Amino acid sequence: MAPAKKTNREQARRLAVLAPRIMGAFHSLNRHHAEGAPVTMRQYQTLILLSVQGHLTASELCERLKLAPSTGTELVNRLLQLGLVEKHSEEEDRRQVGIQLTAAGREVMEQRQRDMETMFEQLLARFSPEEAEELLAAFDKIAALMQGRFQPSAAEAEETP
Repeated sequence: MAPAKKTNREQARRLAVLAPRIMGAFHSLNRHHAEGAPVTMRQYQTLILLSVQGHLTASELCERLKLAPSTGTELVNRLLQLGLVEKHSEEEDRRQVGIQLTAAGREVMEQRQRDMETMFEQLLARFSPEEAEELLAAFDKIAALMQGRFQPSAAEAEETP
């Protein structure tokens, strides 16, 4: 007799247990800047956002990280001191302050990318080529879903009121 198929809820519970473990491995990768001091998790989240977005205003950054303006200001000031970000005035509204990565900030992100590639290479070596492709396909789909680019199937669209 075949084992009972797990429900989405049971699978979601399992993922909720596994995700923090996996994310912990990512977060433990090299998070140092040129001076060698570690970058805090919140600082690193800011670098990731700026790396993906190019630049954000201080208010956009606070909104995305769910920070109070005073906390966001402290965060940006510390990253400025570390030389990882720089401020600029927004063209549309000179009162708005934009934040973007400096060359040193981009280097931290590039090193992080190299560290992740090494980690994934070691991880994927333990998978068969077929399993590795399945994992990549699953990650591609998750990335698309998380970015809102996934269009529901025709059957799913019909079920949506």
